Amino acid sequence: MIRHAICLALGAAAPAWASGPSALIDLPVVASVVVPASQYQARMPPAASMVSALDAALHVAGTFEGLRQVIVQTHDTPESPSVSRVVILRDGLLDDAVHTQRLELALARTSAGGWQVTEMKKSWRCRRGEAPFQFDVRPCP
Repeated sequence: MIRHAICLALGAAAPAWASGPSALIDLPVVASVVVPASQYQARMPPAASMVSALDAALHVAGTFEGLRQVIVQTHDTPESPSVSRVVILRDGLLDDAVHTQRLELALARTSAGGWQVTEMKKSWRCRRGEAPFQFDVRPCP
């Protein structure tokens, strides 16, 4: 009973922005563009060295510079997955037009047991304009 009360009190003391990041994943994706493999292959480490699909995805996504990063990862099966999908939302970017970048990476396990990115898509959310609550590929104003 006491533990439950402490958890409720801690939950109530959470900062106002704490509920924001989870809402980012629910925003609609109107359009996304497939990133040519030539643009990220140089950042892709040897597949055998990437034991985790998430590590491989973050390595390919590159350095994050912004306020918060939200990551959602799903596998084809909970035990010994062979396919993984990682969505990376990078919010509060140091850009006067783009507020959030959305990267979606498809990964496959290699025969060596590592992970390799098979496709990468990107879209973004503008700071202002007609549709600031969706991800799209149109230039931001």
